Amino acid sequence: MREVIKIVKMNPLTPRIPIAIPVTLPYFPAHSSVPLQGVKVVKQANAIFRERFEERKDPYGKPYYWMDGDLFNEDLNNNTDLDALAENYVSIVPIKYDLTDYDELKQMQSWDL
Repeated sequence: MREVIKIVKMNPLTPRIPIAIPVTLPYFPAHSSVPLQGVKVVKQANAIFRERFEERKDPYGKPYYWMDGDLFNEDLNNNTDLDALAENYVSIVPIKYDLTDYDELKQMQSWDL
């Protein structure tokens, strides 16, 4: 993980806000014989996680909820974060948050308000 942080720190980013850089590591058991392949900068996959919740009881009888689900990846073999993880790479995805629907915005701005 230190190597990944060093890579991100040593490479300049375009100065703008907000920006987020999620770094995702493939799952490895504590003593895995599977080697980490390296680091890839990739795009976020077009995937959907359908969650389901199961009510369980703790040792004191109090309820808690366990989340589980299925991942549906609709963006296979497209140089995405999920592809990188499947190939045992650390994935780095630069993202920004703007959920504006610009086509709808243009339409709505013509309203007589």
